[in-house]
Amino acid sequence: MKTSITSLGIILLVTFATIGSSQDHFLVELPKRTPDVATMVRSYEGTAVIPVMANDINGKEQFIGNYKGANLILYFWKIGNPRSVELLNNLNLLKQKYTDLNVVSFALDSKEDLQDFTQSFEVNFPIIPNAEILSEGPYGGELGMPKLFFIDDKGITKWVFPAQELNSTMDVSNILSILHEQVTH
Repeated sequence: MKTSITSLGIILLVTFATIGSSQDHFLVELPKRTPDVATMVRSYEGTAVIPVMANDINGKEQFIGNYKGANLILYFWKIGNPRSVELLNNLNLLKQKYTDLNVVSFALDSKEDLQDFTQSFEVNFPIIPNAEILSEGPYGGELGMPKLFFIDDKGITKWVFPAQELNSTMDVSNILSILHEQVTH
């Protein structure tokens, strides 16, 4: 009896090891447990900006900490997203209209693709290439694309606009005009 139990144990062990290494098994995926967008937005607002340093597409070093003392927009976008490109025009206009407003953009695209893009599309502010890790990590991938962070002159994130708000009928220039009025009063 002892021999047959030992043999059965070995057979079961080999069977489970074979099943475990087989490609015929299935995985059970748990649902993602991330906060909803509104909760994520609130988690950023009122916190210090993440001090990012990276080279832009022209090779110039951009450090977010250097913008302390002025209002700053961090804009996350990609070339293949039509709304992203459309908002670049609005940000160009805002940068011209408000001299105390700075914009730094983070694109998911490569440096070469962005350099080609800017040959036919004017962008009047720095573009950081290859920003996917930053966009998906510390700046919340769940917020969608494009997304915009408004940082006040003290380096505090005042407002966050996820993709769903930037894709609404409210134009970003209207949003930022309202915000600018609130900041200056």
